[in-house]
Amino acid sequence: MVIGGGRSGLAAAETLAREGLQPGVVVWAGGTREKADTVLLATGYRPGLGCLKALDALDAGGMPLHSGGLSLTHPGLVCLGLESQRSFASDTLRGVSRDAEHVVAPLIAQCARRRSPPVSE
Repeated sequence: MVIGGGRSGLAAAETLAREGLQPGVVVWAGGTREKADTVLLATGYRPGLGCLKALDALDAGGMPLHSGGLSLTHPGLVCLGLESQRSFASDTLRGVSRDAEHVVAPLIAQCARRRSPPVSE
């Protein structure tokens, strides 16, 4: 599921973060539920991350609490293209691809853990 940038996309993302994100499910206004493994928020050239405020996933300056793009507050939440995320080039097309390679394996592992049935003893 991709939510585009712009005012309407950011407003939808803020509503989802505040009211409708549950593990594996998005709850839209009006109560409609939709399965989603991934929600991708494409904010454009300027970070529009206010929608993560309701999740307590931002620092005092409004930037994600992360290590190399992996959220410190929400497993499975990944940010890319942030200034100085992992290097001086992180917010460029050249740098974001290296950062994406860095987060893919941990993100896949997180998704696999969510899908694995609990082990009973």
